[in-house]
Amino acid sequence: SIDILADFKNRYPNYDFWLVVGDDVVPDILQWKEGEKLLEEAPFLIIERSGSIKEGVRLPKKYVILPRLVEMSSTLIRKLSEEEKNIGLYVPKSVEEYIRKGGLYKKEE
Repeated sequence: SIDILADFKNRYPNYDFWLVVGDDVVPDILQWKEGEKLLEEAPFLIIERSGSIKEGVRLPKKYVILPRLVEMSSTLIRKLSEEEKNIGLYVPKSVEEYIRKGGLYKKEE
């Protein structure tokens, strides 16, 4: 994540980038590559999934927590795509088309 963020900031200096994560991964961010730096440099959009972030968990310097609106995860999107089921509820049409055209997440034959 830190490498992608640095690359995007370098390529698109006029844009602000936020990391979007489920609240269930927040306690693990310090274990990520340069996690401490990531928490300081990147604003986070944290989606409630597990209910709440436990007391004492290190939070990013800048963050917003949004309530869970639909049950969603990247794992669910990959699974539905692999099973060739509709993912339109979870991603924009352009992303759905990109996944379908690219054959992403298809079961290997």
